[in-house]
Amino acid sequence: MGGYNLDEINKGGDVDLTKLIVGSEGTLATIIEAELDLVELPKNKGLLVIEFSDIIKSMEASIYALEFGPSAVEHIGEIIINEAKKSSEFASGVDYLKGDPTDIIVAEFYGENELEVKDKIEKLNSKIQNSKLALSSTIVMDSIQQEKVWNMRKAGLGLVMKKPGEAKAIPFVEDTAVSPEKLPEYVRRFDEIVKSNGTTAGYYGHASVGCLHIRPLINLKSEADIKKMVKISSDISDLVFEFGGAFSGEHGDGIVRGAWTKKMYGEKVYSAFKDLKKAFDPKNILNPGKIIETPPMDSNLRFGKNYKTEITDTFLSFKKEGGFAQAVEMCNGQAACKKINSGYMCPSFMATRDEVDSTRGRANALRAALSGKLPIKELNSKKLFNVLDLCLECKTCRSECPSGVDMAKIKYEFLHQYYKKNKIPIRSRLTGNIAILNKIGSIFPSIFNLTRKLFIFKLFSDYLLKIDKRRNIPKIASYSFEKLYKSDSNSSNRTAVFFHDTFTNYNHPEVGLSAIKILKSLNYNVTLIDKKCCGRPLISKGLLESAKKNAKYNIDKLYEHVKEGAIVVGAEPSCISALKDEYPDMFPEDERADQISNNTYLLQEIITDPTNLNKIKFKDNPEKKSYAVQIHCHEKTISGENVSVDSLKLIPNSKVEKIPSGCCGMAGAFGYEKEHYDISKRIANDRLIPYLNNIERNTQVAITGVSCRHQIEDFSAHEPKHILEIIAENIAN
Repeated sequence: MGGYNLDEINKGGDVDLTKLIVGSEGTLATIIEAELDLVELPKNKGLLVIEFSDIIKSMEASIYALEFGPSAVEHIGEIIINEAKKSSEFASGVDYLKGDPTDIIVAEFYGENELEVKDKIEKLNSKIQNSKLALSSTIVMDSIQQEKVWNMRKAGLGLVMKKPGEAKAIPFVEDTAVSPEKLPEYVRRFDEIVKSNGTTAGYYGHASVGCLHIRPLINLKSEADIKKMVKISSDISDLVFEFGGAFSGEHGDGIVRGAWTKKMYGEKVYSAFKDLKKAFDPKNILNPGKIIETPPMDSNLRFGKNYKTEITDTFLSFKKEGGFAQAVEMCNGQAACKKINSGYMCPSFMATRDEVDSTRGRANALRAALSGKLPIKELNSKKLFNVLDLCLECKTCRSECPSGVDMAKIKYEFLHQYYKKNKIPIRSRLTGNIAILNKIGSIFPSIFNLTRKLFIFKLFSDYLLKIDKRRNIPKIASYSFEKLYKSDSNSSNRTAVFFHDTFTNYNHPEVGLSAIKILKSLNYNVTLIDKKCCGRPLISKGLLESAKKNAKYNIDKLYEHVKEGAIVVGAEPSCISALKDEYPDMFPEDERADQISNNTYLLQEIITDPTNLNKIKFKDNPEKKSYAVQIHCHEKTISGENVSVDSLKLIPNSKVEKIPSGCCGMAGAFGYEKEHYDISKRIANDRLIPYLNNIERNTQVAITGVSCRHQIEDFSAHEPKHILEIIAENIAN
């Protein structure tokens, strides 16, 4: 709760040092081993999600909830709700809401059976409805939907920090606790203090135990706001004292609350804390300056009044982030990027377990260079290049990071700036222009396909270009998609421009032909345009000027159709994401780029659109077909994880599973590069390849992007098919 637990160590006459060590924040001893008692997980759980028009009503309702013995009563405030709605990762945690609440309470109940759980929930729901406090409520018994609600709540810290602007929801009074029945009046008074100091706050926390994590919005680069932070902290400490609460309810004292320890406990108890610290740590080497004898709370800030960043003129627009520095500063240090065995972010950290290879590590290094803590020349240094080198540009930090840090975009810009001062490697120029190389190879595809397998060619590529000789360069198809495509039209008033990427055109034309068959089944007129490469390979290498030329050409061509109501559809997630994400960033003043972005889709999104359901006539499948789907990282970011799985589920008598992996590790040219081969393989072997090695032999592996296809072909015995091929094969003639 705060200070040291002196009142707990001698209860009942037996000295229990664990009561003292737990919560001491490493200031008394280092725990090297612990024995824990476990309890069984509840067999059945259910949620009641209650919506409110203001926070005080939600606090009053939380008191009612405690009467029915819930396992949790959690509060989620307005900032978090609004940011979750805008997040592709967490929107499913709020999309069931019936109204437009400012606050919600999530009450969880568990029991031996579902009836027992439902009975508790319905009794609380009845009382809440009779109280007239709530706007509406939703009972959630489905375990998957419950997980989505809790994932959104767990992301509360990141979501509240995601609010744009220099003022951020800062933790300095976010851990106070009072008796739950006092919450309504306490929160009202707390809010008055915050507003009287000219700011607002983000609210969330554990209403069941009276501990809310209230974070006032403070600009830590402003001297006035830093003074405001100290003033609010002092005022809130008075309020906590008045309500008989605790200034540290859960997160501990540290420095920021240690400043008020003496005030909270008095001189006599504070003196006992000092004596205890001295007895355990006479040399003051164990986490000094925490809990007691702390430095001023405004003395060691991440930013501070003297913080400034070197102004960087960027090629890409960072307007929506507030600038390049602000894009970097969106990282709040939460370290959601350092998880393992789940999700996609961050594949390089999952492989190396090294802080520098996490999104947070990269952001911290960039921030140090931008702010002058490192010499400004480091912004174009090989050291910083190496820090960013293992970023696969998968974009999943943008969706999975609660704060929405977009390290891929930051890396594109960094590489562009880096190559202004440093030589562009020939390999980057070649892989960036893969569309041109594929076009040349398509002139004599049989010769190219023979040459790519020759030992001397692999040796040459490995030595001179650093393309790893253990890789097989993708073969060129005998005929390109453009040559195989036959144009025709129907009487439909719906038009789709099929954006055939270079890999569909030259390497896998069967994917493009499948896409056309599907679009026609959905009653679209299909159009191809004279186009250039989307620019994704160039963007990935930081060759933004060349990418912009391609983008300009494509915008001119695509807009002629989009302005007439056509949609743009593609099969390759990385190329579609270039149109959706990077084109507007390269042309921030060109409204056409935004219009194209807003009307560009992966074909799976069109297939699963409610207006198109039941339009495709599938074959009757007498035997069950099993599919395991590997979702491309860029697909997860632009359209979520479900559209491909849901598309395959439309096939009659099909069993579809999403492979529980993350990034495959190929990431375009990354996995072919000699210095990256081993880590690319390590990422694949993290979860993807072990899963594939254990699935039934009759399960068809489905992929949604070309990188995943080649990685699976190289490291497993499976022959993956693009999801569009599978769907097209199952369409009735």
